[in-house]
Amino acid sequence: MLRGHLATAAVPRWPAATDRRTGPHLDLEQKDRWWFTSVYRGDMAQLTLRSAVTGFLLGGLLSATNLYVGAKTGWTLGVGLTSVILAFALYRASEPARAT
Repeated sequence: MLRGHLATAAVPRWPAATDRRTGPHLDLEQKDRWWFTSVYRGDMAQLTLRSAVTGFLLGGLLSATNLYVGAKTGWTLGVGLTSVILAFALYRASEPARAT
């Protein structure tokens, strides 16, 4: 899991602002450079078997529920945020099982 790869000290923070009302005084190129050097982890897998299977299963389940609700009521639901929350909850619940 991502938390195993990054220690708390390794997670960068946005450069401190000189004025709290206006935020950091960086142009777009400086922001991109800061993100690329401080946040981006090119050696970490972005697409794994676990993420693909989870997306497939949640996508199928939520598409079926959306189809059912849409057929019954005529209203469709935005399930993008729901799928993200469910995936996070599933990964968080399975974390203790993976640690042992």
